[in-house]
Amino acid sequence: MFKKPLSYTELLTDSVAIEFLLEVYFAGRVYRWSTRGSTVPLDDGTEILFAGGLEVDYSDPLDLFNESPSFTSVPFSLIFPEDIAELISQGHDLYNSPGSLSLWVPGRTYEQRVVLLKGTCIDPEYGAAGEPVSFSLQSNSSEDTALWPPSTMRIYSSTYSDADPNYDELYYPIIIGQPGISGAGAGDRVPGSIAYAVVTPALANPTILVAGHPCSATSVTLINKTQEAATGLSRRATLSVATTTDGLGQEVTTGTYDNAAMGAAYVEGDELVVLWHNGGGILNERETADLRGAGEVIVFMLKKSTLSYDAGRWRSVESYLNQRFKIDCYIDEPVVPAEWLTQNIYPLLNMSLVNSTEGLAPVIWRREATHSDAVGQLTAGSDCSRSGPVLYEYQQLINEVRFGYALDATDNEFYRAEFLVGEIDLVADPVALSRPTVHSEYSRASFIRYGSHATEMSSDVVYEPATVYEVLNWMSRAYSLPYRVVTYDVATRWSFLNRGDVVTITDAEIHLTGKLALVRDMAWSLNRVSLTLILIEDPPLSSRV
Repeated sequence: MFKKPLSYTELLTDSVAIEFLLEVYFAGRVYRWSTRGSTVPLDDGTEILFAGGLEVDYSDPLDLFNESPSFTSVPFSLIFPEDIAELISQGHDLYNSPGSLSLWVPGRTYEQRVVLLKGTCIDPEYGAAGEPVSFSLQSNSSEDTALWPPSTMRIYSSTYSDADPNYDELYYPIIIGQPGISGAGAGDRVPGSIAYAVVTPALANPTILVAGHPCSATSVTLINKTQEAATGLSRRATLSVATTTDGLGQEVTTGTYDNAAMGAAYVEGDELVVLWHNGGGILNERETADLRGAGEVIVFMLKKSTLSYDAGRWRSVESYLNQRFKIDCYIDEPVVPAEWLTQNIYPLLNMSLVNSTEGLAPVIWRREATHSDAVGQLTAGSDCSRSGPVLYEYQQLINEVRFGYALDATDNEFYRAEFLVGEIDLVADPVALSRPTVHSEYSRASFIRYGSHATEMSSDVVYEPATVYEVLNWMSRAYSLPYRVVTYDVATRWSFLNRGDVVTITDAEIHLTGKLALVRDMAWSLNRVSLTLILIEDPPLSSRV
């Protein structure tokens, strides 16, 4: 569970003593240092001795809308009580030795310390006994080594010995959400996944596998892509589906091909596609509906990965993400879960990724934040002094977007597009004019100030227009105008803030009055705290409270 660096009540006065504790596990023992040299009590009444001499320059920045967390690295130069050169000559390796950096308040026990960073030692440098040893403690790697689905979830002799041989060795489709569009208009019937004949395909009415797992759907629309293309006639019908098992006892979802309803018999090698409209694929954690919200999809895939992740932090944002972003897609080959999330889900979300002490964690950037969301009010003065100029930070400006979505499983083309525009009066694209167009105060202000900055993007995992509008809305808020960045040295009591927190800053020297800002970076140097704030332009909300 994520813990704040210190409780707010402990930091009401700057007289509170705060110490850093560093522990390094090397050569079969634990080496310990603290800021001043301390004896730290344990809950059981015993004590741990920490040597002095620890100087910490700690910074943990937040990269807005990143798709993978940056590594935190803290440098140290310390005297070890033993001859490190001798230990290394005996085969011990300081490189990659584990360690941790914590904050501790005298009067607390060791168990009540707050761990800021868990990681490994990198770039060690050493000399003779008594000489300083230099190294950096870097947060742990976030490399995912898993593959999912497993190799048993495919068509082969042990699962379906009588399957259509054209589909031998193909993986079962994994259905997330409700891929496809089932409207009645032109372009509004878009199949979203594939299916396979897995039992007696040469005979009448073969068994069709639509998913490699139980589904919330009780029926789907099955389309014979091959026969429709050859005849120009409708070769589709409702397929009732249910949970069955394959030859290995793995649960799958199947139905029976109805020759009469489909208009013709199945022919070996026919390509089948599916439109999901009466329920969806994988069931959610509570098995009350299909797994579809972005938050629950992320947690589901993280559980399939080898990554450590901060379950408490993800749970705290799950409802927010589920309500705003719906994911609909299928997976038909093994993927690295973390890479799949990076390529398909994270780019859609107004979210940054960070490494907490528990693992991968989210920070939501809430575009709708107002003064009532601020967790702190900073005012320039003796305990909040600006440490440099206000900087305009480089970023890619975007005020016009064409977003393609609704991938058709029959031809892998996007059948819908939505638009974010900078100036609606200048839109000439008839396709854009035919769709509900996102035209915000942010994109218009950007267009007026900087001209057109257009881009195109698409998503294989979105079919719902409301999700696209949500993406375009937050993008218009985030990318239409440049960020201003400013750093303040602040009193120790402000160290309760977290990256991503909303605050206000008042600084008469640079004409800021109750300006909403986002905490991007908190740094400690010589036991002093500095905060880097992002001031985000907000034309329509500048007077809103």
